[in-house]
Amino acid sequence: MRGTAVYKKVKKVIEEDLRTEPHPQNLDIKLLKAKKPWMRIRVGSHRVLFRPLLKAELAKYSVKRGFAVERIVDRKELEIEIAKLRLSAKRRGLISF
Repeated sequence: MRGTAVYKKVKKVIEEDLRTEPHPQNLDIKLLKAKKPWMRIRVGSHRVLFRPLLKAELAKYSVKRGFAVERIVDRKELEIEIAKLRLSAKRRGLISF
């Protein structure tokens, strides 16, 4: 992911918009049907692949809700990266509230 503007935009969506309950209407979140419970958020030409934390993770981190962010990819690489997703995948980021 290149460019400071893109980084700032993705960071805002992950750290602010995803935390808002209910999510803002303009937040483009899609459930990945073939890879439940994984979801993606569209941020310009990039996609954020994430999922809700599992019950064990919520207990481990003593939080009520949160998300595991697996990766941020260019939209051109989305299908390749979706195929690699696993529920027990090592997370690159954790967002808890």
